Amino acid sequence: MKITIGTLIALAGVLAPLAARGDVIGFDPTTLTAGSTSSSGNAAFYFTANQQITLDALDVAKNEAGLTVYLYQVTGGTGTLLTSTQVTASSGVSAEDSSFYSQKLSQAITLGAGLEYAVVAFGTASAYYSASGTVKVLDPYSGITWDGFAVDQSTKADLPSPPQTGGTVYFGPNFEIEVSPPGGSSVPDGGSTLVMLGLAMSGCGYLRRRLA
Repeated sequence: MKITIGTLIALAGVLAPLAARGDVIGFDPTTLTAGSTSSSGNAAFYFTANQQITLDALDVAKNEAGLTVYLYQVTGGTGTLLTSTQVTASSGVSAEDSSFYSQKLSQAITLGAGLEYAVVAFGTASAYYSASGTVKVLDPYSGITWDGFAVDQSTKADLPSPPQTGGTVYFGPNFEIEVSPPGGSSVPDGGSTLVMLGLAMSGCGYLRRRLA
């Protein structure tokens, strides 16, 4: 059977995505309704990582551009700050949900399986927040469990607590994680990489025979 260069290129194009990783958004609400607050405060979402995951971006809803988002690891009701970043319109629109602006972190953070975390958005007076009744709609590949939300009216950034699951949900922060579907599980890419390498070597051999 004759293997042409065109065939090799086509096969490589089909196999290449198998080795790729992509991002998914942590919380994927079906609706976002803009609201406002007359005081400064923090809006937090709590979640547990069901497996080891890599968080590489922090987001806010578009009408909240300019807010700073904080990531905490939560232990015994208290939080240890892991990182923070301001998310603005210039950060760019999230490729996973166009309702959000997304700021890539300079260094991705690994979240441990079975540990609880919280993302918190802090805003000053008159900052806009988005209320949503469908906040628990999660991306199926996110690999997390939503533990609830909390808000306060503090004049400085902090971790509001305890998380609750009822009442009005104020949708502040969001985040994005790297996954290899399905389920965010880590799938080694060695198999597809080796196949593509073999195809490339076959192509080189074919060219040598043609040129001889």
